[in-house]
Amino acid sequence: MKRRKLSCVWLAAAVLFLAGCSSQEEKGMAQVSVITSASEESTSETETENCEETSQAEVTAETETSEVSAALTGPPAIVLTDPLSSAMSSFEVSSGNYSWTMWNDSEAGVDSTVLACGSHPLDGAMEKAEMLDVPSYQKMEKTLYWISCPVLPDRYTLTEWDRDQIGNPEAEPVSESEYETGEMWEAEMEPDKVYRISAVWEESKAQERGFSGEAEYAVLTE
Repeated sequence: MKRRKLSCVWLAAAVLFLAGCSSQEEKGMAQVSVITSASEESTSETETENCEETSQAEVTAETETSEVSAALTGPPAIVLTDPLSSAMSSFEVSSGNYSWTMWNDSEAGVDSTVLACGSHPLDGAMEKAEMLDVPSYQKMEKTLYWISCPVLPDRYTLTEWDRDQIGNPEAEPVSESEYETGEMWEAEMEPDKVYRISAVWEESKAQERGFSGEAEYAVLTE
């Protein structure tokens, strides 16, 4: 009888032990499952973030490319900067007279040409134009200005008239000089003058640049 009782006790203990092991194994499996699920979610989030970053980079690159292309569809605005000014003051001018050709890689070669015919620099409407304030520096008859734009022209002509000739487009210029642009684009100016800057982007470089053309910029000084 004692042996049977002991056997029953040992049997019951064994059953409880096995049940406990089984329960721990299930818990372990559940923990592994939770960890695996969390890992998969983390991986998914990382992949999503990477995709979003890649997409943003592609959009930025496309935007920059679009902006560059848009800037070449017409003559660029030019900026005149006074290098002697403590504030490096600048003055922006857009072209009203130009002939601009866009080139591509097709067999035809020429994509499109745009012409714009604005008023003469001495037209009466020039009186209402914004004026460039030319400072007077000691022992300097003229003030040097740096001229900048996205793509420098190959050459330019600077024509000068007295300001009191506005309204007389037939007036003879005080001076007219042609320059090669080189690495720097600059011009000397005086107060109370009207200037025409005629810039040329050579056709011989059209295949390299994707464009060519001529543009005129009028500047009224005070």
